[in-house]
Amino acid sequence: ILAPNHASYLDGFVVASALPDAIAEETYFLGEEGYFKSPITSLFGKLAHVITVNLDKKLKESLQKTAWALRLGKIVVIFPEGARTRDGNLLPFKKGFAILSKELGVPVVPVAIVGTYESMSLRDRFPKPKKIKVIFGKPINPEDRTYEEIVEETRRQVEDLIKEEKR
Repeated sequence: ILAPNHASYLDGFVVASALPDAIAEETYFLGEEGYFKSPITSLFGKLAHVITVNLDKKLKESLQKTAWALRLGKIVVIFPEGARTRDGNLLPFKKGFAILSKELGVPVVPVAIVGTYESMSLRDRFPKPKKIKVIFGKPINPEDRTYEEIVEETRRQVEDLIKEEKR
């Protein structure tokens, strides 16, 4: 499980572009189903390996779909905040990714994305040219950790990687 911060519509594209081709081909992204309902966005979602989820109304089904991909050995990108930041700061991390990690014995790799908020925040209609960087943290093994510990360690690493890059 790759667990990046979520600052912009650009984040999924940026993470995908930072992965080697062989890994990117085996990578899936969780995406809120509401964004993938029209014929065009639905097609795009399928081509971009998006697993559509509805964590508000279909939590169990969403976790099962994600678990299926992980059991097949796929890499899944889950934005633990569940939404894009409104002000550039991290939102609280939800624990769905930690549950999947712990129950399936899959490590979590914290990922910091720096620059996408400055390029295209919620208020922007189009991206602005800005330096963007993706930094991968140290994998977190779920053994002997609670859900809360996985969430806390992931958030701490993402926060530290962002701070380190902005220095």
